[in-house]
Amino acid sequence: MNDLVTLIKDLLTPVWHYFVLFSPIKCQFLREGEIGGRFWLGKRLGESLGPGLHVATSGQTLDKTESEGNLVELKDGIDVFTEDMIPILINAAASYDIVSFFDYARKADAEGLIDEALKAEVLAAYQTTSLQEVLGGTRDIEELIQRGTQERLGYLGIQITRVLVTGRWVKDPAVLRACAFDVMQSLCDVQLNPNLIMAGSVPITTEGA
Repeated sequence: MNDLVTLIKDLLTPVWHYFVLFSPIKCQFLREGEIGGRFWLGKRLGESLGPGLHVATSGQTLDKTESEGNLVELKDGIDVFTEDMIPILINAAASYDIVSFFDYARKADAEGLIDEALKAEVLAAYQTTSLQEVLGGTRDIEELIQRGTQERLGYLGIQITRVLVTGRWVKDPAVLRACAFDVMQSLCDVQLNPNLIMAGSVPITTEGA
């Protein structure tokens, strides 16, 4: 049954697109923060369209090219083990737009699907990283998560416009102290204080003991 529905949809989609293209008049409402334009054979006509109701005539199409304000956040974060088995907590957010209302029109349901896809991609991305990569820059891993999330949701007419890693926490304080060991050691003059002992990142002296 699902295959039959998919087949019917695949057959009707191009017919619907041609019907929309050659309709005498078509309208598009842009919300605050959205940018759109009129197109003819894929070429933009005139200036970008701002918020409000816009009209196009036969042979033209109206398209949204950018949207702000649609945001899904992993507020509670997601627990991940890095490739070196260090537990971390990652928070992330994704901005999105529904670009094809023919494929998928329910904004509330879209948010739930994006939430699940974002969690899965954050988990997959950080499971293959080292602690140094976790604590480093985020842009490369954000792009990786964005591509994966888009692949999961593209067939629903949802476009992921940006992914942000908004928080990274190493859950074991001892791991952070170990990371700081070399830095602390370089700041201490061991030759002047031969009794210095490094316990984690906390210098402890045994003088007078």
